[in-house]
Amino acid sequence: PAPAEAPPAPAAALPEAPPALPSPAQAEPAGTAPVPAPPAARRARAAPAVVELPVHVRPYAQRALLDGVEVARGEQRVVFSIPPGRHRIRLEHECCAAYERVIEAGEAARLGELKVPLQPRPARLRVEGDPATRIYAGSTLLGTAGDSQRASIPVPVPPSSDNPYEGTVELRLEPQGRAPYVAAVRVRAGGDVTVAPPRQEAAP
Repeated sequence: PAPAEAPPAPAAALPEAPPALPSPAQAEPAGTAPVPAPPAARRARAAPAVVELPVHVRPYAQRALLDGVEVARGEQRVVFSIPPGRHRIRLEHECCAAYERVIEAGEAARLGELKVPLQPRPARLRVEGDPATRIYAGSTLLGTAGDSQRASIPVPVPPSSDNPYEGTVELRLEPQGRAPYVAAVRVRAGGDVTVAPPRQEAAP
């Protein structure tokens, strides 16, 4: 009998193809949240920048301070650099009441600039001569010469003056037993003024 045929040899196995790499567009699935920045970086981005606040001062600032530190002297226009947080600005002039304000960088940014007319202090009046002499400004009795010699009498700058920090006040001095003495006195806010009436003989 004829010999049996050998079974056919199996086909050679083909090598497996390597897995396909994702394209750049497929590297990150849609909707994947970005990696959050470190806390320090987030705080740096959130912190507002320093805000420049110009302040126009009348008459001018002999000293301007930010949080107690002098930043300008003798300036009519002071530029404060306001960092984040709450800060105190202060404007000083010897003839006026000091101006203070607590401000934040956000408020400074909204304001853009600030105008500050400093409030004038009254002048300080002293009248020499007889302590019993009465002192009038218009129809207002201010006190006596003796009062002014113990402690200066405050005399405000007249509100009708062209300059809110300087003006003229008409004083009438009435010594006992003598004719009144009238004087137009120039007063300056916060300044000292002394009036010495002329010597007069006693009325007969």
